[in-house]
Amino acid sequence: MTKRIRIAIAVLLTELALPVQTLAQALPPQQSRHVEVIAASGGGSWRVIATGSRTVVERRDGPSPWSTRIAGRFVLPVVTSRGLRAGPSLDGASLVLSAAPVQASTSSPTRFVIVSREHTYRLELTGQWAFDAVSPDGATVFLTESVGRGQYWVRSVDVATGRIGDRLVTKDISYDTLTGGSDGPMEGLPLDRLMSPDRLTAFTLYDGPSHPFVHALDTAHGGALCYELPAALKPVSTKLSLRQGKQAGLVDVLNGGRVVAQVADPTSMWGPAVRIPGTVGLR
Repeated sequence: MTKRIRIAIAVLLTELALPVQTLAQALPPQQSRHVEVIAASGGGSWRVIATGSRTVVERRDGPSPWSTRIAGRFVLPVVTSRGLRAGPSLDGASLVLSAAPVQASTSSPTRFVIVSREHTYRLELTGQWAFDAVSPDGATVFLTESVGRGQYWVRSVDVATGRIGDRLVTKDISYDTLTGGSDGPMEGLPLDRLMSPDRLTAFTLYDGPSHPFVHALDTAHGGALCYELPAALKPVSTKLSLRQGKQAGLVDVLNGGRVVAQVADPTSMWGPAVRIPGTVGLR
C-alpha cells in the first residue's frame, strides 16, 4: 500500500493547510538577482546566481572549479515546508535546479535543469511536478507528479533521455492497524528530511491527513518505504523533526528534544520497523 503525500510547493498553496507567508519565506524572492549556496558532496560547494532571465552555476572549492551559464531563471529545489534545499548528487558532479516559482498556472509545463561539467540537461514536463531527490550519480531524478486534489505519485525520470518511469511502489511499514491506508496516490505535508549516513536514503517526515509518517526513498535503486507513526502523534505532528539515532540503522523522530518514535532502515539488524519508546521491541 502507498501513502498519499501532499508536497508543499507554491503552485498548490491553495490546496494546503499551510499559511501562504510560511512557504513564501522558504522560496527565493522574485528579484533581479538571487544567490544561493549549498554544500557539494565530497567537499566544496555549489553557487547558483539567478539574474533576470539567466542563471550562473558555479562548482566551487573543489579540485577543479568550473562554471556555466543557463538560459532561464532556476533555483535550488525546496523539499520541505521549513525551507530545506536539495539538488546536489552524491558524487559531487551534478546539481538539479527547478525553474524559479512564478504565478501558478496548471497549463504551464514544469521545468528542471541538471547541470554537470560535461552536460546541461533540460527536463520540461507537462503538468505540475516537484523535485524529491536525485540518484547518487545524477543519472536519475525522483519527482512527485500531481494528480489533483493535492495527491501525488513519486516517479523516476531518466536525465539523459527524459523518460518517465513507472509510479514508485511504496511498501508500508505499519505500527498498528489503525494507521493502515489503501493503495493510491500519496498525501501529506513534508516537514523535515534526513539523509542516511551513507547518503543513499532520503528519510522525509510528513504530516499526513490522519497520522504523521516517514517516507524513505532509496535513491540508488528507486525503492521506497513508508513508516506509519501512531495517530496519537497527529496533534504534535507539525512540531516533529528527525535526527540520526544513536544506534546504527535507527532514525529518531523528535518532539522538541524527546524521542517519540524511531524507524529502523532495511539494513539494520531489525529490518524495516517502527519503535515507540516504552514499548517492547520494534514492529
